[in-house]
Amino acid sequence: MSARALTIDAVNAPKYLHAAFSATCYRAWLGERAFDCFIDHTPPPAVLDWIRRVSGQPSGWIITADNPSGRPAHDAHNRSQRTRLDAALAAHQLAKRATEHIDPAGRWPVEIGRLIASDDRRTIHALARRFEQAAYVRVAPNTCALCWL
Repeated sequence: MSARALTIDAVNAPKYLHAAFSATCYRAWLGERAFDCFIDHTPPPAVLDWIRRVSGQPSGWIITADNPSGRPAHDAHNRSQRTRLDAALAAHQLAKRATEHIDPAGRWPVEIGRLIASDDRRTIHALARRFEQAAYVRVAPNTCALCWL
């Protein structure tokens, strides 16, 4: 599927995707501690502190390479995509921490992603497009927000 076919914005996003992504718990792992981020809520101070400490910038991102186009993929495919995402982040010299994207209703498998310490939207947007994602999350000082492709 072409990246152009995946272009979605907040107005045109299917309601089920918007509802599912908005309800998801985006759990960021900083060392041995987990911090939960939610759409339209202020991120935990520890998450923002890590982003500032590592990048010197006030905002970061949460992205996954799992389940392209919002459709379940085999575990082997998701693992391969994660490896490719990590290589791309390393190539851009972007600091990252593991995340888990958890459906509170348990209808969708846990996705593995990355919290990224960077304010570079262009790079994150390009990576989300490359890995055929419908959206990614902006982690800003006053809220976490969905960013649709």
